[in-house]
Amino acid sequence: MHERELNHARAVLKAAGFSSYHNYPPYEDFDHWLNNDQAVVITLNGDDGTFYGLYRANKEPGGDLETSASHVRQGLLSALSSDTVEDIVRKFDSALVFPTRRSTPSSPGPVITAETVLQEFVSDVMAAHGTQGQSIADVRDSLEEEWPDLAPTFLKAVVALNNEHVDAARCLLDLAPEQNLLQEHPSALVRVQLVKGAAYRIRKEGARLLQNVTLPSGGTTNKRIELPAGAEIIFQGSQQGPGSDPGYEQQFTYLGQDGRFWPTTTMGLAIANEWLSPIEPSTR
Repeated sequence: MHERELNHARAVLKAAGFSSYHNYPPYEDFDHWLNNDQAVVITLNGDDGTFYGLYRANKEPGGDLETSASHVRQGLLSALSSDTVEDIVRKFDSALVFPTRRSTPSSPGPVITAETVLQEFVSDVMAAHGTQGQSIADVRDSLEEEWPDLAPTFLKAVVALNNEHVDAARCLLDLAPEQNLLQEHPSALVRVQLVKGAAYRIRKEGARLLQNVTLPSGGTTNKRIELPAGAEIIFQGSQQGPGSDPGYEQQFTYLGQDGRFWPTTTMGLAIANEWLSPIEPSTR
């Protein structure tokens, strides 16, 4: 649990005028209303130490609220600052909630390209880790020690921004000379096709099932059931999570215990095939 980073992020959001409206671990939702028809929502993820921002709006005054399908900003909790929050609010655009609706800005806005997104990601990691000014090799060593899951993505982003340093990049990523760097970039998400009642095998360490446990105080917390590589789990079905911005939960059974699977993709809508593989009935 990233309690120190969570406390920092909560303080930043409250100072910026955001209110907490949904606290259901590991997600905590905060919103800031611009008027009766538009709001900025920022969600904190206590499990992996990240945040993401969404926009919410009505097409017509007094109509139903809709929320942007994609994040408008995301990053590490420790990188969430007053400047970051101000920038998210200032750049509110209802066209991100309703893609078919084209807003006409009063002045030309910045053009967001893949390169600027990668640059922002690399800068956020460097800033959050306090590694500005260090060599990429030093940053790699620090990340692999403290944030091993983030290190490969960070280094591949650096490679994408610095294609002219191919030899150095190959050394950083421990690639053989004949390997193609482009093939090493993260590929598109491949979702597991889930069938209710079917069995699946855990492909690598790090997955878990989460159960809600009610505390004596009346709050809730998560009980974690770790899933070792090779474990067999059975899909029980999908259900909508609690709260006003709930997402979905993929429910499984493991050794007689039920829980929602983690990690999932955005809002719990899918599970990548790097975590699960189906088990054919004849091989069980």
